Amino acid sequence: MPERNIIASNSMIVLLGKMGQVMEACKLFNEMDEKDMVSWSALISGYEQNGMYEEALVMFIEMNANGMRLDEVVVVSVLSACTHLSIVKIGKMIHGLVIRIGIESYVNLQNALIHMYSGSGEIMDAEKLFNGSHNLD
Repeated sequence: MPERNIIASNSMIVLLGKMGQVMEACKLFNEMDEKDMVSWSALISGYEQNGMYEEALVMFIEMNANGMRLDEVVVVSVLSACTHLSIVKIGKMIHGLVIRIGIESYVNLQNALIHMYSGSGEIMDAEKLFNGSHNLD
């Protein structure tokens, strides 16, 4: 079989995730010689989109342990997993990480944080974020 490049493999992981074939996406991910932030994000998003929230969190922890750079796309997926699992404590830790790495100004990320806080009954935190996000595009 010809060697796949990382862009083609990442595209296949995204497609398999959207088709609900997450185990096939995971198999492909594990077979990749080289993985980038997009590879990790694609698999985490696939898990989250298919209701495999715990797997998404485990993969996020592994991604972080491997020193991969985080971006707002992967964090939105992980916050969604936290919301569905009702584990606001981890969501708050991720919120702190978001602030430390300086990606808190993305609108989709702000929305995911507001949803996480409001969904867990942390209305004051959700309101504080909402009121502070009026300048975001």
